[in-house]
Amino acid sequence: MRLEDVDAKMKDWRQGDVVLGLAVPFVSFAHSATPVSRDARLQAEGADQTDFLLDVMTDVPGFAVLSQTCDIVRDSERRPYVEVAPLIASDTSNPAAFRKSTHRAYVPALEAHGLVADLDRVMVIEKPLLAALPPEARIIGCPSEDDRRRFAEALARKHLRFAFPDDFNKALARISQQVTKRHGKDSPMGNFLGLTDDIRAYSPDWDAAEPNVLILFVFPEAAAIPDNAQKLVDELIDRFVPTGAFKNLRGQAVAYDTMTAARYRETDSLDFDHLSSSSDRPSQGE
Repeated sequence: MRLEDVDAKMKDWRQGDVVLGLAVPFVSFAHSATPVSRDARLQAEGADQTDFLLDVMTDVPGFAVLSQTCDIVRDSERRPYVEVAPLIASDTSNPAAFRKSTHRAYVPALEAHGLVADLDRVMVIEKPLLAALPPEARIIGCPSEDDRRRFAEALARKHLRFAFPDDFNKALARISQQVTKRHGKDSPMGNFLGLTDDIRAYSPDWDAAEPNVLILFVFPEAAAIPDNAQKLVDELIDRFVPTGAFKNLRGQAVAYDTMTAARYRETDSLDFDHLSSSSDRPSQGE
């Protein structure tokens, strides 16, 4: 296949597109004497221990494209690679619950398949390999502009996380466990969390002797905030456990259309995948 043909075929590809059933394993590397993941341990059995480099090949159901669209469609000689993440089975009956995850990315077209993208593992594929696939092999993972924006936001969350103090993480552990446990459930709290678009934290000074912290449950618009929102917020805040300098916590339901840009920039999204040990499950192959 000529590179001109490759470039022509790649013009249709977009960030968030997926491929299912591609006979290409996910490739990573491990230390043969100290393998950590499940697949590395399996492949280390009988391996030459004098050669510390271990090639680990893991079968996965498919891949999601992570590269930005502008890089995908550029000519292959200048941009020969496409970054991809392996697809894994969702560990929940509601894959949309991963919309705010920093370790998994929700792909709308895969919801019926029960699959999400594993952002903890990334590899590159040269463009001719994707271009050689039949057109039907490519699935438009994010059909709408809003879907594509949310997928890009998921990638940004992975790499742009604010480093909250360790004591704050510990103090929020019980809240995090509740959010993870009750999100998506058919209950007042489950419905409340399902409608919440983001959960963010604000403090004027994280290094103060006793930081004043406000947790914001952010809704797409003010009209979407339920009448019992503050009661549910208080129920979650009651699970706060004073730890170290963090003695008190307040919570509030807000909406994008009532927040100023300045206030939004002063806040940071909470990574409940990281905070909650109960939901911090390893990737497939680990």
